[in-house]
Amino acid sequence: MSVFEIPLEYLVYNKFNGRILSRTKTLEKQGRNVNPETKEGKFVIEELLWRSKVSKNEITKKDISIKGQLKIGIVTRDGIVIDGNRRLMLLNKLQPKYRFFKAVVLPVALEDDPIEVEKLETTYQMGEDEKQGYNPIEKYLKAKQTTIN
Repeated sequence: MSVFEIPLEYLVYNKFNGRILSRTKTLEKQGRNVNPETKEGKFVIEELLWRSKVSKNEITKKDISIKGQLKIGIVTRDGIVIDGNRRLMLLNKLQPKYRFFKAVVLPVALEDDPIEVEKLETTYQMGEDEKQGYNPIEKYLKAKQTTIN
């Protein structure tokens, strides 16, 4: 699949994102409509995403600020972000330095098949193995090897 650079303002957060689902559902049970296509809804989702893991978000924001977006996102045909909501939020915080989101675009729209889109999100978000961290000795040896060569 081709990777596109999509202007940030054309993308819509997925309010059913697994990282914030319990909170968006709670807000809606309390009578607050979280519509990610409105300015207010976008703000609410960005706050929920940021607060979901502040320390990790600060690290990733700094990393993106220095290196740019390294991991490609996944977006539906109608602009809903399936994989990359947190990255999108961080890129929005880093504007105007970054104005585009790199993503593949699926040939399906959320409206066409919401269940299929939800399955795709679950597969991409929860079906991926987490990267295994390096122990301190391995990091030291790799750093030493890099400086020697």
